[in-house]
Amino acid sequence: MTSLDSSKFYYLEADVRIISHSLKDSGFFAGSEWPAIIQMGFTDSNGAARRFIWGFLDGVDEQGLRPYTEVEEAQWFRYRSPELKSLWDTRGGGRTVAHPVTKVYGLLLRAQGHNLSSQIGYVAIVEYDAKQTPTTGQGPCSTPCDVQQ
Repeated sequence: MTSLDSSKFYYLEADVRIISHSLKDSGFFAGSEWPAIIQMGFTDSNGAARRFIWGFLDGVDEQGLRPYTEVEEAQWFRYRSPELKSLWDTRGGGRTVAHPVTKVYGLLLRAQGHNLSSQIGYVAIVEYDAKQTPTTGQGPCSTPCDVQQ
C-alpha cells in the first residue's frame, strides 16, 4: 500500500496501445468491454475503499457510461490521470462527490471484449512537486513512450 504525501501532487501515468478490437464502442453490457482498462484500488480521505476505472478505445464510445480516452489505433499513447488527491465522482443523479486518494492499494491492468489486441507498457504513480495538466495523451509516441519524470 502506498500512502500519498499531502504536500505533493500524484498522477497515474501509463503507456497504452490499442492494436485492434472488433466492437465499435465499449460493448453492450454496461460499457464494460474496453480493449484496455486500468483500475486503481484506493482509500479516500474518509477511509472508504474505492476504485478508479479508466478505459481506452480507438473510437467514440456512444454509450458514455464510463470515463475513457480515445487513442489512435496501433500508436503508443501516454495517459496522465487527473491529480489523485483531487478525484471527483460525478455519477449518480448529477451529484459531484470528492474522493481524494490517500492510499493506493492496487493496480489492475486488463482488457475485456471480443477479438481484441492491446498493450499497456509503462505504468506508474508519479509524484510531482507542482500540479501537472491532466492529459488525454502526449502521443502518438515511440514504443513505448519515453519515460520523463
